[in-house]
Amino acid sequence: ATGATGGAAFSTYTGSSGGSLSVGTGFMGSGAGTSATETSVQSLTPMVDMVASDLAVQLDFVPGFGTSRTFMFRVDGISTPLGCTITKFASECADTSTQVNIPAGSLISLRSITTGIASPSPPHFGVSLGQ
Repeated sequence: ATGATGGAAFSTYTGSSGGSLSVGTGFMGSGAGTSATETSVQSLTPMVDMVASDLAVQLDFVPGFGTSRTFMFRVDGISTPLGCTITKFASECADTSTQVNIPAGSLISLRSITTGIASPSPPHFGVSLGQ
């Protein structure tokens, strides 16, 4: 006899910079801080195809007038459509409508691009990972 079929696997990919974002482009990984070099913060996914969705990003301090911070989920060094932008006096953004396929054994990260001279701020992020 066999039991009932279980639900699909579900996980989260979360992180925080541990410090303030730099001006320009930076990369973040799970618990790895930030870096100007993506390869130093990438995380390896399990050997199963996955789907990323429901990105949420929060800053401790708003970017400020005339500035923005754009965050993009990346797979194997390529930006995906899963992303969001925090502008001016907002402190958070989310993308709850985009799903991205992640092949088994991929390297994932989050890229931040700052425009203008934004206030220094540590970011916090979360992404749903499922099958």
